[in-house]
Amino acid sequence: MGSWRGSLQEFFGDDENKGFGISQVETREIKHLAWFYDRSMYKKVRMWDNKTIAKWLVSNPGEAIKVAAMRLKFVKENYRIDGKGITWWQATIAYCFCAGKESTQFAKRWKAGFRGYKGAHNARQRYEAIYGTNRKVGGWVWHSTHEFWRCVKNQCAG
Repeated sequence: MGSWRGSLQEFFGDDENKGFGISQVETREIKHLAWFYDRSMYKKVRMWDNKTIAKWLVSNPGEAIKVAAMRLKFVKENYRIDGKGITWWQATIAYCFCAGKESTQFAKRWKAGFRGYKGAHNARQRYEAIYGTNRKVGGWVWHSTHEFWRCVKNQCAG
């Protein structure tokens, strides 16, 4: 994989659907997300091909951040485990398609702790970073986040 200044062909290879820019949302998903959450963005991207979308994401970090927010919101609103909505922590894992392309697949992989699924190693790493290896003790992300907010509360309160 080349540098971001290299040609997009280096990044695409045979897959024009991969994620680009800050959001890393797959290009084919962006039109769908924009339709639901940002109609002005949809009007802009609706006729673009995947390469044009990729160039736009790489060149416009602010727009890429909006796409990331739309993906996270979509996952939080639409993914379920045993018929219940997922937590924001779970949504941060489900954000990545490696955790499951849709709600049912994500729930199945979640229940298995992302073990035994080809291509789910990134989701497993995220899972363990947040929840730890046995769900009884949080991982480093869990502890770091709580320490950050404890510090904010102590430094900023009053």
